[in-house]
Amino acid sequence: MPNMNVPSPNGQGWSLKNGKIMIDWMSQAVAPKELHALISCSCGLACDSKRCSCKKNGILCNTACKCGHERCQNKLDDTNTDEEDEESENGD
Repeated sequence: MPNMNVPSPNGQGWSLKNGKIMIDWMSQAVAPKELHALISCSCGLACDSKRCSCKKNGILCNTACKCGHERCQNKLDDTNTDEEDEESENGD
């Protein structure tokens, strides 16, 4: 097999941590706060289909939305982000 000259994935959305190639997740907001105020839903439902204007536009529901936040399936889940933060700190 010929030796291929392949660029390093490091710095191209990937990083090398503890000898493993890991994805570099976004560190900034998906959209500016001003845009979130313009795109908001008033579903009153679980926001789990393309009928939700936020989901249709590829953003999470936010504080400007009038959906039932308790039922909303398109919001940032605080428990998931805490676990992901712990994993990245532990190098998992």
